Amino acid sequence: MASFALRQTPTRVSGEALDDAGAVALAEELKGKPTVEELTISDAAFGASSATALGEAIKASKSLKVVHLTRLAREQPNPGAAIAALEALLLSPTAEEVGLFSASVGERGMVALAECLKTSAALKNLRLSRCDILHSGVTFADCDPAKKLTEALTANRTLRRLSLAGCKLGPTCGPLFAAILRENAALLELDLSENGLNGSSATALAEGLSVNRTLFALNLDDNLVDTTGAALLAEALKVNVAMRRLSLENNVIGDLGATAFAEALKTNGSVKELNLSHNNIGQNGALALAEMVEINRTLQQLVLRFNKSGYTGSKALAAALSKNEAMVALDLFQNSVPGSADLSIDDSLRRNKKKRNMRTWRALAWSVMGFVILHRDIYKPGHPGYQRAAASFQAAAAVQSHT
Repeated sequence: MASFALRQTPTRVSGEALDDAGAVALAEELKGKPTVEELTISDAAFGASSATALGEAIKASKSLKVVHLTRLAREQPNPGAAIAALEALLLSPTAEEVGLFSASVGERGMVALAECLKTSAALKNLRLSRCDILHSGVTFADCDPAKKLTEALTANRTLRRLSLAGCKLGPTCGPLFAAILRENAALLELDLSENGLNGSSATALAEGLSVNRTLFALNLDDNLVDTTGAALLAEALKVNVAMRRLSLENNVIGDLGATAFAEALKTNGSVKELNLSHNNIGQNGALALAEMVEINRTLQQLVLRFNKSGYTGSKALAAALSKNEAMVALDLFQNSVPGSADLSIDDSLRRNKKKRNMRTWRALAWSVMGFVILHRDIYKPGHPGYQRAAASFQAAAAVQSHT
């Protein structure tokens, strides 16, 4: 009896606990379903010959958009199974997203990824989460396959999102990613969370950010970025005009790091979301951020959960928010916020959300009115098109009145 399991819908196929027979069966399934757009392989344990058969089926598919290798057992009788499965997945010429989750990638896998990045014209989203990339004792910066991977990323012009969360890249990888940020003008989102990046890593990344003009989201959560690294990242924001979302949750930036970001955001006109939760930010850091909130008119979300702003810092942030009409989210959970400040923050956020909704409604109304004016011969009173437009306005106004 077969130990593997195949599940399929007209557009999705998944294979679990695939042995050699399972890989061949999955290959046949793909050949018989020309509409499959998503393929997931879990707990693969098949050999090279079966991987070749599966790879040929993947390569022949013209519809695949998403391919995932997930929950792959790291300890198994066939240690090359993960790489065989990975190499098969990367043969897809149409895949826009490749995801590897808890997979053993290794040096051979990095070479396969580098080749994929060089040849694929479709890949836009590459996600590696908690994957074993390096052998014990080997650093990412000193590994030749890692250098090939970063060289491919530097030259790639199609990838938009890259996640290497929890891949244990270590503190020496900063310069490699700084080089990517300097040269790559296509990448929009980068996730380096849970990788042991420290102040020196952040220093290198800051140098890359200071010249990058396309990356709009950077995730550095759960690392070891210190005050020095935070200060240099903040300095880069003074000249960077692309960044929209920056997250440094659970690092060690402290009051000085928070103050550096506050100073940068007094002049930065691009950052809309900033997460500094769990960073041991005390009263002084909160006061500096409050000064920024009073001035900044771009930042929409500020997350400061699990810090130590205390009574004075929280009151200052609440007072600053009352003068700011742009921010729609200020999260001070577990900051010992007094009740009066909490109520003031809620009132200000409610006011700001209502005003934002009104601005959105006005912009929509003007757009529709402009369209009607341009097509005024059609949209005359009594014409069906005019009646439909009027009904749409009334429906939108009714919804707006309840927001």
